[in-house]
Amino acid sequence: MPRTLLVLFLIVASFGVFAREVRVPVSGRGTVVLSVPDSWDEGIDRSDPNAPPTVLLVPSKGKSFHILMSVVWPGGPSVPNLTREAVREQVRRASDGPKAQAVERELPVVEFSGPAGFGAYFSATDRAPEPDGYKYLTQGMLVMSEVRITFTVLVNGEPAPVRQQVLEILKTMRREPG
Repeated sequence: MPRTLLVLFLIVASFGVFAREVRVPVSGRGTVVLSVPDSWDEGIDRSDPNAPPTVLLVPSKGKSFHILMSVVWPGGPSVPNLTREAVREQVRRASDGPKAQAVERELPVVEFSGPAGFGAYFSATDRAPEPDGYKYLTQGMLVMSEVRITFTVLVNGEPAPVRQQVLEILKTMRREPG
């Protein structure tokens, strides 16, 4: 039995699933809780008290990625919850800007869902990144009941592992009432 536990521990450790909670208080709206890898650093931008809080996630060492997540509540009771089709269309429209600079001719919109809600994203490869810029971009939105999380993932190096970790963070985030 102890050997089985050791093997399980080593497998889990190799995938980097050990995580800690990052709590994002949203004025009068409760808290959004994200589970992020221990090897990542975070910050919360609240420079404008009227703007949605933006979470910044970066590696503890180096500059291999840069992640931004903004927690947005629609203004007022008349704003309807977004449908999957509306989210998909918003993300598709957001892909129009990066498309001109992308290696790819088409930037397909990919849907995802999990316990937190549903969302969509697109990914692009920058044809000519700036000297301190990032080569890979993933951008999208998650709808979690009336909460909307917009996200941008910038990566140098292989983008798939970081993108997958971000999608897992999004799929499993939760909201705690205020």
